[in-house]
Amino acid sequence: MKALSPIIATVITIALVITISIAIGLWVTGITSSFTRTEKLEIINTYAELKTDPSGNKYWFIHIIVKNTGTKTATIDNIFVNGKPGRITCVSYENNKFIPLRGLTINPGERKELVFILSSTRIIKEVKYTTREDPEPDKNEPYISYYPVEITSAPGDNVTITVVVKQDNEQFLNGVDIVVIDENNKLITYGDGLSFNNKGILTWTKEISLTTMGIHTWKIEAVLDYKHYTDTNPYDVVTITVKIIEPIIPDKFQSGQTINIILHTTSGKQYPTTTTLP
Repeated sequence: MKALSPIIATVITIALVITISIAIGLWVTGITSSFTRTEKLEIINTYAELKTDPSGNKYWFIHIIVKNTGTKTATIDNIFVNGKPGRITCVSYENNKFIPLRGLTINPGERKELVFILSSTRIIKEVKYTTREDPEPDKNEPYISYYPVEITSAPGDNVTITVVVKQDNEQFLNGVDIVVIDENNKLITYGDGLSFNNKGILTWTKEISLTTMGIHTWKIEAVLDYKHYTDTNPYDVVTITVKIIEPIIPDKFQSGQTINIILHTTSGKQYPTTTTLP
């Protein structure tokens, strides 16, 4: 068997050296790039939205729109308001879905909005109502004419709601059950065997307990018989938005006050912003 010629041996050696050098270069580049990636959050906008509950108490939704302009994922682990750390369970929602603060990640190039509440009294309780005409007047069936369209309150609070059902055909006054269910079709509360007055109007008032923080979409349904009820055959259905959230810190605030806010990340970096309460 003939030995390799010196030229072929040299070519093979050079090829091996080049291959190994490239592999080492890629490995070193990977390590270097992992160390050179940087965390950088840019706060695009911060603003306060004034709300007033039926008792005249003021509260503010604080909106912070932030974008990760760095090359490394940033993880927010707290928010400081006027130097005080916030209760992390009080950060609100993103796209109407509740998000806990700890471990909230923002990837490179990603933009997110944080929302939390400050209050003048810490007491936040508001129920907004709406009225509507009969959506199907030809059916002569009971319909929900007055109901809460939005509820805002802190977790653990009780809120009293009123629902009015009308029956336009006064010669046919049915008894009606009213059912309140959450987005998972879990029963919140109900009233059964409710009767109309002689003008075809039924008024139902109920106190409900608000527990799970977040932004929820509940349904109010008017049905014939809840105990034998299926959700495929209600007389009428309406939806309500339920916001269960509390202030991030218990301090009391007032209009015209400037608020200093710091977003704190797990890397130890701080990103300050300010807003003035309207």
